[in-house]
Amino acid sequence: MSLDQEIGAFFADYAAAFTRGDVDAVCGMWVFPALFVAAAANAASDEATFRAGFGKVLTRQRKLGAEGSTCALVSCAPLYPDVAEARVRYTLRGGDGAPLLAWEHVYLLRRTPAGWRFAAAVQDGEAAAWAALGR
Repeated sequence: MSLDQEIGAFFADYAAAFTRGDVDAVCGMWVFPALFVAAAANAASDEATFRAGFGKVLTRQRKLGAEGSTCALVSCAPLYPDVAEARVRYTLRGGDGAPLLAWEHVYLLRRTPAGWRFAAAVQDGEAAAWAALGR
């Protein structure tokens, strides 16, 4: 399996777990502390804090009318053995499948014995998309 296929499958699983609201599956896809880089501030999150924030993210998306999300791999590149950079495009969709909000995210991923895991996320695209909605 190519790197694109491996990472594409990883993101498909992530989007599906997020859509199900499966915090256990989502947490299992991160290396903690989870690192978040954003224009406003950078942060590191332990698993308990991440779990608490997960519910807030789902609530925010549902208030928008989102009933699901899709995730498309835009690009990925190996940086070192077992480390890769990936850019993805998320789209939140309403019950009729219509897009409500879209943005790109950049991640650093690390291959662990259990498979690929998120090491860090750059959230500028998501922050800009929500800001454009006035939220």
